[in-house]
Amino acid sequence: MLTARMIKIIGYLENNHVTSYKDIATSLDLGERLVRYDIVRINELLSERHYDQIEKQSKGKLIVPKDFNLLELEDDSEFVYSQKERIDLLCLLLIMNPTEFKLNRFSDHFQVSRSTIKNDLNILNTNFREHRLEIVYKNAFFIDGTPIDVLEFSIDQLKQYIYVFQKIDTELNLFELNAKSIICEGLGKVNPKHIIQWFNELLESMNYTITDESYQWFVANIFIVLWHVEHNREHPMEVNAINGFDLSVFEEPLKDLELIVGKNISPKLRKIIVRAFNYTHKYNHYRRAINIDQVEKIVRHLIRDMALQTQIPFDNDSILFEGLMNHMEYLLVRLEGNVSMSDGSLSLLSTKELEIYELVCRVIKNIDILNTIQNEDEITYLTIHFIASIKRTQQTMIKRVLLVCGFGYGTTMLMKESLITQYQIQVVDIIPVYKLDTFMRWDEVDMVISASRIDTFVPKKVILVNPIFKEEDYNKIDKLGIPKKSILKNYYTINKNLDFLNDTDRLKVLQVIQSGLGLHETAQPTKINKLSDILTRNMVSLVEQDMEWEEAVHESAKILIDNNYISTIYEMNIIETMKNMGFYAITDDMFSLLHGDHTAGVNRTGMSLIVNKKKVFFDDKGVNLIFCLASIDKREHIPAVISLIRMVKQTDFINKAKMCDNTDELYDLLLECEYIADQNN
Repeated sequence: MLTARMIKIIGYLENNHVTSYKDIATSLDLGERLVRYDIVRINELLSERHYDQIEKQSKGKLIVPKDFNLLELEDDSEFVYSQKERIDLLCLLLIMNPTEFKLNRFSDHFQVSRSTIKNDLNILNTNFREHRLEIVYKNAFFIDGTPIDVLEFSIDQLKQYIYVFQKIDTELNLFELNAKSIICEGLGKVNPKHIIQWFNELLESMNYTITDESYQWFVANIFIVLWHVEHNREHPMEVNAINGFDLSVFEEPLKDLELIVGKNISPKLRKIIVRAFNYTHKYNHYRRAINIDQVEKIVRHLIRDMALQTQIPFDNDSILFEGLMNHMEYLLVRLEGNVSMSDGSLSLLSTKELEIYELVCRVIKNIDILNTIQNEDEITYLTIHFIASIKRTQQTMIKRVLLVCGFGYGTTMLMKESLITQYQIQVVDIIPVYKLDTFMRWDEVDMVISASRIDTFVPKKVILVNPIFKEEDYNKIDKLGIPKKSILKNYYTINKNLDFLNDTDRLKVLQVIQSGLGLHETAQPTKINKLSDILTRNMVSLVEQDMEWEEAVHESAKILIDNNYISTIYEMNIIETMKNMGFYAITDDMFSLLHGDHTAGVNRTGMSLIVNKKKVFFDDKGVNLIFCLASIDKREHIPAVISLIRMVKQTDFINKAKMCDNTDELYDLLLECEYIADQNN
């Protein structure tokens, strides 16, 4: 039986009898691992029919039998939809034509049982909940949620299929043809190809060139608007339509659109169409002007509050100000037009950078307009500006200090502690006065802080202080512009160091600390900061037995199931994902990180680890360490995975783990290696 991806590969092989895995992957925009996996499956089908198989040669070269027409294999095989393809089509039908959403219809069409379709719906509903949506049944299935949430989700899903209307049907597989049919049925008498042709002519008449992303987003918007026209439904953005657009420029194009639709388009819907068009190009002179004074006010407010919270002089960074001014203009445009970003940029932030993200989330709650942002990607891009500023200034912020004190060890240590706990300094060395004449490392020093009078020449600025700091000493240091340490940063450090407490006691301690530090409104950072936060001692296993990869998945998932982290639904999804996507999560001779492609069946975030002294082979990749990850959302596990990667790269954990004799020894090794990697970062 063939999948849509296999049919694409077969079509390519019909015209390329001498090729390679890399050529196929590049031509069809597929992962090379997936191509290798499907070639194996195609050869299995050829073998069943006693046909010559595709010959695999060195360096990934492939030779297709010349005396065999692969079209015969395609015609003789049944098209099989993967679980993801079924779920995608179910989702599309709920958006475009929910009245036709019938379980029996899908069961017959996909040639699967009703219970399989119900399971697909459960998985789809889990995905919907991440977008604050729900599948509801009241005489028929429909998507329940706020109108704006449903609108944004629908546009985001629909834009993925715009390409099917730019190809001829013979170039599409059965999944793509089904998606195209669902959209056409939903739009009724409106021909999607005519809409695309109308938009292309509009772009050409205005001499516009836009990105593919903008193109797909606009067409998806128009499809949704025309769906509301066709079904006589109120568009959720109608109540938010803003006056101020010059519609006269678009008068003729809109008349042409009405001829294509065969219906009049209301003035409010016209504004929505024009506004969507304006948002597709940043420098469109038809767009309503942004109030630059308002932009500057918001930017300065944001920088000021971030500087107050972190004690970092962001307000001195002109690059940060200019960057935020340019960014903020278009952020406000997107907020005004309910344009939603969705590119998963949050997952790119490191553990330390997620702390800055959390701080930005808290700060913008007190800034007008920015306090309406709900989109994670928008907040992430604001965060990136501050991360870049920190990287620019961190070297100049940390002052390198030579400490001069001749009053004994205790007094010297007291001076040092007073400085390093209050200020962002690095103590290069501590010496008595008489050693100044022979000190040679002046290129490593920014200033000298001394508790003794200095009469000899010193090539750096000298600050004279009391051995036991008084208020006047702190004032001297403050006037030099040496930044103080961030209370908030210390708060996060304390939070990490309280991991040995249970959640209830830990939160009580943090509340006391918050109150003492004046951080009553500080958002609690995520509990997950490192690998051991989700991989606990009872979740590791040490075995020595022969295993097929499916058995390894089962045993890894069983640990999570027995501890109520997941259900068997998630285990099935892991296997389904690997069959569809290949063994991309396996690093040969290192480890495997098993996971599914959705959150159905996940009760809470966790991880298991099996160390098998006999290698487990996933296709041609052999590993001894098998991690299995379950996460309740797309980002909670990120710090733990980062911790795992650092540990594997910076320590000899892989080799040492295989030599352990029991699970306690194994887990103690993990904690040791995790600590070493954490100290290095």
